[in-house]
Amino acid sequence: MKAPLRVLAFSLAAFATMGARADVFSDAYQCVKANAKLALVTAEVGPGAVEFVVTKPQCVALVTSPAPVPTGVMVGTLGLTATGVLPKKNPGCEGALYTTAAKPVASILDKLGILPASVNKQIASGASNEAIGQAVQAIPGSSIAFASFSCGCGLSNAGLNPDTVKEIYKATLAAGSKCADVLGNAIEGGAKAIESAASAAGDALSGQTKHMDPQKYYALYFRPRLMADYATFRTQPQNLRPYLETVEPVPQCEHYFDKHTMSEANASKTCYALRDQYVAEYAQKQPQMEETRQMTDLRTFGSETQSAGRFLLNSDTGPYGKYCGTRFKTEPGYTVDKRARENFQLACMTTAGLYLGYTVKHYEFKFPNWTYTVNQNSPDRFQNRMAAAANNPGGRKAADIRKQAIDQLFAEFAPLADKAYPAWVSTVVKEEKEADAKGMKQDALNKDKEAKDKAAKEAKDKADAAKGLAEAQAGCKDEHCKADVVSYLANCKRTGGTEGAQLESGLQCNLNLGVLHDVSARRVAIDAKFDGQVKGLLSVVCPPDKDCSTGVHRQRAEIQAEEDKVWKYVLDSANARGNTKNAKATIYAETLNLLKPIEAKTIVAATVTRNFQAVPPTVANVPPAVAPPKPPVVAYAPPVTPTTPVKPPTSIPPKVPPAIVPPPAPPPSFPTGAGSIGNNLAANGNASLVKDCEPKSAVETQQLVCTNDAALNRCRSLIASGKVRSCVAKSGR
Repeated sequence: MKAPLRVLAFSLAAFATMGARADVFSDAYQCVKANAKLALVTAEVGPGAVEFVVTKPQCVALVTSPAPVPTGVMVGTLGLTATGVLPKKNPGCEGALYTTAAKPVASILDKLGILPASVNKQIASGASNEAIGQAVQAIPGSSIAFASFSCGCGLSNAGLNPDTVKEIYKATLAAGSKCADVLGNAIEGGAKAIESAASAAGDALSGQTKHMDPQKYYALYFRPRLMADYATFRTQPQNLRPYLETVEPVPQCEHYFDKHTMSEANASKTCYALRDQYVAEYAQKQPQMEETRQMTDLRTFGSETQSAGRFLLNSDTGPYGKYCGTRFKTEPGYTVDKRARENFQLACMTTAGLYLGYTVKHYEFKFPNWTYTVNQNSPDRFQNRMAAAANNPGGRKAADIRKQAIDQLFAEFAPLADKAYPAWVSTVVKEEKEADAKGMKQDALNKDKEAKDKAAKEAKDKADAAKGLAEAQAGCKDEHCKADVVSYLANCKRTGGTEGAQLESGLQCNLNLGVLHDVSARRVAIDAKFDGQVKGLLSVVCPPDKDCSTGVHRQRAEIQAEEDKVWKYVLDSANARGNTKNAKATIYAETLNLLKPIEAKTIVAATVTRNFQAVPPTVANVPPAVAPPKPPVVAYAPPVTPTTPVKPPTSIPPKVPPAIVPPPAPPPSFPTGAGSIGNNLAANGNASLVKDCEPKSAVETQQLVCTNDAALNRCRSLIASGKVRSCVAKSGR
C-alpha cells in the first residue's frame, strides 16, 4: 500500500470504532460548553481548542502519548509553519508536507532517528522535493509519524500547540461529570485505535523494534549484489572492498541495526562481519560469474555496441587482420611499398568486414586500427553464430563456443577470399596509378606555387630592403654618410646567442645608427668651413707671375686626408661596436676628440713666384670683354724652350697692336661636400694629365675642367706638384 493511502487508512481506522457514534462528538461538544471548568479553560486557550479536541481525539491521544516520535513530529511541524516553510492553515499545510516542504519534513524524521540513510543520500545528491517526498512516504513502520505530521498541521490550523491540548485533556479528566465521561471515552477510543495501528505498522510509538536476523539481512541485501559487483569490479578488484565499506551496503546495514535495538558498536561489528562473508563468497563464485558473464556476452555481446567487430576487426593483431597481412606478404612487388600494403590490406579487410556484417572505412598503418560500422544490409554472422551456440551450449564453455565459431567462420571465409584475391590486386594497382597521377599533378602545382611564392618573397624582401635603407639614410646630410650606412647595415652584428640576445643586438644596431647621422652633420659643417676659406683665398687678384692657388689647395688636401682618417675610424667603430649599448654616445665623443685639432686649423694664403713666362695679370671672376672662338681640344705639350736667342731685325718693324689675350678663368673654388681626398687618388703623369679632365682652352692647358668628383679630386692632388694650376667642375654639375 502506498504511503498516502496508508495515512488515510490510519485516519479511517482511528474513526472506525466511533463512526456510528457521530452523535458522541456532538454530545461531547455540548458538554464542554456546559461545563463551567472546561468552559473556563477553553475560554483561555481559544474557542478552536474545543473543536480540535472533540473532532480529533486521535491527535489528543498522540499529544498525550509518552512516545517521543509524535510530540517531536508535531513540534517540528509547528516550527515549519511558524517560519513559513509550511502554510499555517489547512488544506495547504497537509498538502505541502510531501511536496514543496518534503526536505524539511525529512530533516524532522532524521533528527528523531527514523530517516533511512538512502533518503539522506538522495538529499545530499540534490534530488527534488517530490522525489524526497515519495521516499519519505515509503519509509516502513512510520504511520504514526505521518499521523503526527497531519495532527501538527491541525494544531497550526486551530492556533494550538501540544501543551494547550494537554491542558484541555487534563481538564476533561478532572471534570468528573457525565460530559467529561463522554469526552474521555472519545479520546480513549482514539488512543486505542492509534495503538492498534502502531502495533500493526511498526515501532513508532514504542521507540524501536527487534532487528531481523543478520543472515536474513545478508540474504536480502548482500548476496543479490554479486553479479552486479562482478561486472563493475571485474577488471579492478582492488576497488571492491572500499566500495562496500564507504558506499553500500555496509553503511546502510549499520544504520538499520543501530536503529533496531542494537548498539552502534555492535551494529558496526555485525555489518563488517557480513562484509567479510560477502567478500569470501565473491571470491569463491568468481569463476562461475566469469563463465556466466561470457555466456551472456555470447548472446548479447554486452552493453557495448559492435563488440563482435572489435573482436575480429579491431587491428592487425586480430584473426582477420593477421590473415590479410599474411596474404599481402606473399604478393610480389608490394612488400616494400607502404601505400600498396595499406591498400591491399584495406581491400582484404573490407571483404572480411562485409562477410561478417560490418563496413570497414579506414586503416592507419603506423598505428594499426580499423574503423568500421555495422552494415545494415548484411547480417552479423559472428554475433548470430555466438548467440545460437550460447543458447545451446551442450556443456561447452564460452571460450570453446567462441573458438569453434571463429574456426567455422574462417573456413567459410577462405573460399570468398581466394575468389576476391585478383580483385584486391587489381584494386591496388588501380589506386596506385591514380595516386601517382594525382601526386604528379599535385607536385607540379606545388612547384608552381613555390616558384610564385619565392618570387613574391624576393620582391617583397627587395622592397623591404630598399625601404629600410631609405629610412636608415634619411638622417644623412651628405653622400659619404649614405655609403657608410650601407656598410653599417651589412656589418653590424645582429645574430648569435639566444633569441633574446639576437633581439637585443638588433635593437642596439638600430639605436646606434644615429652616430653616422650625427657625424655626417659635423662633416658637412667642417667641409663648409674649410671650403669657404679656400674660396675666399682664391677670389683675390693674383699677379701673373705668382701662383696663389697651389699652396691653398695643398693645405686643403692635407686637412682632407686627416678628416678621412677620422671618418674611417667612425665607420670601423660603428661596424664593430654598433650592437652594444651606448655605442652611439661613446663613438661620437671619441670623434669629437679626434676632430678638435683638425677643426682648430685655418687655411692661409700661400703665394709663390712662377717658374715660367709671366702672363698679364687678371682679375679673378671677371669675364673677358670679347670671347674668342673656342679652339679645338688638343693634348697638352710642354712649351719649347729655345736654345738660341733670336737676332733682332735690322730694320724697325711696323707697330703692331698687341694681341688680345683673354684673361684666365677665375680661380677654382674647393667643392663643398665630403669626399675622400688622398686615399683613392690615381695620379697620371702622362700628357693627358688627369683622366676625365680637359684643359680649359688651348692656351690655358694647366687649368683643367673635370666631369666628375673623382676626377676633380685627382686633379687637385696634382696642384702641389705644379703640373696643374687649378681644377674646376664642369658647368651644369
